[in-house]
This record gives sequence, C-alpha cells and structure tokens, in this order.
Amino acid sequence: MKNSNKKPGRYEWAFVIAILILALAAALVPETGSAALLNELCQVLMLWLAGAYVMRWVIRSFRQKGDSSRRKKGIGAKVTGIAVVVICLGLGVWFGKDIVLDVIQGPETTVLTDIQVYHAQGYSGIFSNHYTLIGVDDRGEKIQLEISADDYSRLSQGGAVTVRYYRHTGHAQSLEIG
Repeated sequence: MKNSNKKPGRYEWAFVIAILILALAAALVPETGSAALLNELCQVLMLWLAGAYVMRWVIRSFRQKGDSSRRKKGIGAKVTGIAVVVICLGLGVWFGKDIVLDVIQGPETTVLTDIQVYHAQGYSGIFSNHYTLIGVDDRGEKIQLEISADDYSRLSQGGAVTVRYYRHTGHAQSLEIG
C-alpha cells in the first residue's frame, strides 16, 4: 500500500507535458497546406506517448522491487499485461502507418470533378470544425480530403479543382480552382 499515495515522478510529468505540447501544436497547426503532415504527426505522437505511458505503467507493475504482492500475481495478470502491451503497440502501428506511407510516397496531384464541400462541427466546440472536400478523380475514384476553412469558403459545389494531397492521411496540401 506504500505506492498508492506516491506522487507523480519526473517521467509522468514529462509524458503529461509532452502530450499537452503536442495537443497545443495539433490545435494550432493547420490541417492543410505545407504543414498538413505536421498536424497529423502531432496527433500520432500523442497516441504513441499515451500508449508508451500505459505500457510503462504495466511493465513497472510487474517489476516493482520490494513489492510483497509481486509473488501473488498469477499467470492471468501477466497475460493481461502482455495483452495490453500488444494492443498499445498494435494501435500505434495502425495509426502511424498512414503518415509513414505519406512521407515515403509524397503528395499526389489530381483533378477532382463534381466536387462537394461539407462543414461539420463536433462535440468539443471551437477546435472541432471540420471541412471536407469530396470529388471524383480521373480514374473514377471518389476521394475525400480534409480542407481548411479558407478553402471551404472559396470552393463551390459541382465544379472542378486541381488538388495536391496526401493519399493515406487525406489532407490537402494545395488547391487550384478551375
């Protein structure tokens, strides 16, 4: 029971501060333009840090020195701990794969026709405005991209637009109307 009142250590504070800095950066960096991947990277890094914190906590719970309850942890607790670590790693890889693929492949340029633009506001208020562009490329494939509020106000329904975008994350880098 000694550890129940333990104050957060420097690693816990470092995780919290890093996640807050990344959250602030993700809120301030635009979702489109030259920094489109930076916004996505901040979000992925927040997830990785949260997963790393959970994994650190799980691993430390089995490695506490002097913990008399250490011997009482059975195989079920160890399997649960391993499952949590595997799930955290799996989620990190799943959410990180898109940004890695976009960095490797770079942006693509295409002309979208029959475009539609949408604005949606989420539950959290001011930081949850999402603007979406949907159009059909020259191969007949329907493409959905996140765009900025400025791009949303410039675009009209049904026209055509040349777009430079990241395929896997769905972020537009630049738009040219006409």
